[in-house]
Amino acid sequence: MAIHKIQNIVLIGAGKLATNLAFTLKKKGFTILQVYNRSRASGMKLAEKGSSAYIGDLRELSNKADLYALAVSDDAL
Repeated sequence: MAIHKIQNIVLIGAGKLATNLAFTLKKKGFTILQVYNRSRASGMKLAEKGSSAYIGDLRELSNKADLYALAVSDDAL
């Protein structure tokens, strides 16, 4: 069985948790491909800080990510 190394990540959410996660992951050498958020302003802000693409529609999620991290409130789930 082949083991696939996680390198490319999509963040779903742009609040405090997602922001801290993005900065920590980037510092550790991971690539944040995209940031999805319902609010364009906060999603764009995090995407710009993380050198990532902002997407406002889940149908635009990249299929090249190794990990999709949900960093949203419990109510959003």
